[in-house]
Amino acid sequence: MSTLPFRERSLAIAPLVLALTYAITGEAPPPARATNPFAESRLDASDRYELAGDVVSRLDAGSYVYFEIRDARGAHHWVATLAVTAPDHAHHVAASILGRARDFHSARLDRQFETLLFGFVTQEGPHAP
Repeated sequence: MSTLPFRERSLAIAPLVLALTYAITGEAPPPARATNPFAESRLDASDRYELAGDVVSRLDAGSYVYFEIRDARGAHHWVATLAVTAPDHAHHVAASILGRARDFHSARLDRQFETLLFGFVTQEGPHAP
């Protein structure tokens, strides 16, 4: 049994899941990138954190989903996650933030993000006020 936490094990097997998804659906994978944004933006374990809030918007971009999340203080955060693990129709989510990139350009969306967070996003019920 692995000693890695479940979420880190999930991130480690994500490329295999994506490859199987492309093989089953017959969809062509996106063009190879020279770098992996998750790996490039990885935070040290002590800098990782949890973020929860309401989904303001969702952008589907191939193998990634971008969530705009408004936290309890009203601040907005963009979080990218793998499409195969992203919750559908979520109104309130929790995100385990594993990485952060500054001035990130998404070629697929043709959009620039001042700050883009990377992590696992899960659906959760709204918090009581």
